[in-house]
Amino acid sequence: MLVSMDVNVIGASALNFTADDGTVYNHIKIIALADNKGGYGSVGQSFKYDKPSNYIDEFGFIQPGQVYQASCKGLFESNGKTASFVIKEIQFNKKEVKS
Repeated sequence: MLVSMDVNVIGASALNFTADDGTVYNHIKIIALADNKGGYGSVGQSFKYDKPSNYIDEFGFIQPGQVYQASCKGLFESNGKTASFVIKEIQFNKKEVKS
């Protein structure tokens, strides 16, 4: 079952490399702002978007210093020590800057 989450996206990066241990990384990293639960304002958070890095052009509208509201669905994945949220679907509310 997918978990829904709203995010304020500020960037996206393509990752496509093989680590020294042989692990292949080929996905997009979504950078978003999240509420700072233990303080004030927002904190930056990055999420794995489970699509190959060649899909990075889907994010070509993102401009530096701008914030874009999006709804995403994903799963929590664990490596046995920590868990992270992996985005499976993302839909931008508008490809316009959040005011």
